[in-house]
Amino acid sequence: MAKWIVDNRWDIVEPIPFATLYNDFKQSQKCNNQLMTMQQGMVHYLKKVEQLELFDITQKIHLMFVLCQPINEAFERQLQNEGTLELEANRRITLFRTNDGSFERKGEPLTRRGRPRKQEEMTAEDTIVDTPLVDVKPDTVEPPVKKEIVEPRVKQEIVEPTMNAMRILESLHSLIFVIHEPLLREFENVVLQELGNQRRRDTNILEIDFVQAIDTGIRILANGATSQQDGEGMMRLNDILKPLTLQLLNIGFSHDSPLVGKMIALTSEVKKIPTRKVKHVLDLLFEAATPAIG
Repeated sequence: MAKWIVDNRWDIVEPIPFATLYNDFKQSQKCNNQLMTMQQGMVHYLKKVEQLELFDITQKIHLMFVLCQPINEAFERQLQNEGTLELEANRRITLFRTNDGSFERKGEPLTRRGRPRKQEEMTAEDTIVDTPLVDVKPDTVEPPVKKEIVEPRVKQEIVEPTMNAMRILESLHSLIFVIHEPLLREFENVVLQELGNQRRRDTNILEIDFVQAIDTGIRILANGATSQQDGEGMMRLNDILKPLTLQLLNIGFSHDSPLVGKMIALTSEVKKIPTRKVKHVLDLLFEAATPAIG
C-alpha cells in the first residue's frame, strides 16, 4: 500500500485520514485486508523508514507526512543535510523543504478525529467517554456513574511488505536474455517453465526475503571477482552487474537504494567472474521468488 500511495497519491500535499486512503486503495487494488490490519501493518512498516529500500528520501517524507507518522532519530539524522525539517511535540513532520526548494510538505498532523491538531491539544483528547444520565429519586440524589467502556480485544495482524513473484521471474528471464551465456541456457528453461506455472500467478513473497537474497548475491559477486583475464567459463563482472542493477530498478528499487549503491560501487571494466558464480547468484534469486505453493 505504501508504494501505491507514492505512485497514485503523490498529489496529496497535506495529511489525510488513513481510512480515506484505505478505501481508495481497497477499491483500486481489490484488497481484502481489514482497515485495522492494514493500518497496524503500515505503522509497523514505517517504524524504521530509514531502512526501506524501495523509496527515496522525498518519497519517505511524503509517506510519513501524509500518514502522520512520527519519525525516529535515525531518519532525522538522514535528513539533516537534505533540507529544512520541523517536527511537532510527537515527532511528526509539520514542514520539510529540500535545499533546492523542489519538494515541500507543510501542514498540521491530524487528530484521530481527522481534524488538524491544535497546539494545545494532546493525544488524550481523542478518547472521550460520555457520562450517562441517571434517574433522580425524590429522597436521595445519587452521583452520576461513569460507565467504563471496554473495547473488545482484537488480535492485530502485522502485514509485512511483499513483492510479486511473477514480476521477479520475468526480470530474471530478461536478465538471462541480456547476459546471453550458453552455460545459463538450462537455467533459462527452468525460469520459463516456472513462468508458465498458472498456480504461481498470485504468489507474493516477503520483500525482506528477496532483499536478503540480493544482498547475499552481491557478496558472492564481490568475493568472486578477479583481475584474471584468461580462463574458460569466465565473464566480465560488468556484464552481470549492469543488467542486474537495471532489473532491480525495473521491479521497484529506487536509485538511492543501498543495494543499488553496492552494485554500482562494484562495477569494474577489468574484473571478471566465473560464470558458475553468476549462476549461483541467479539460483538464489530464483529460490527466493519461488516459495512452495500450498
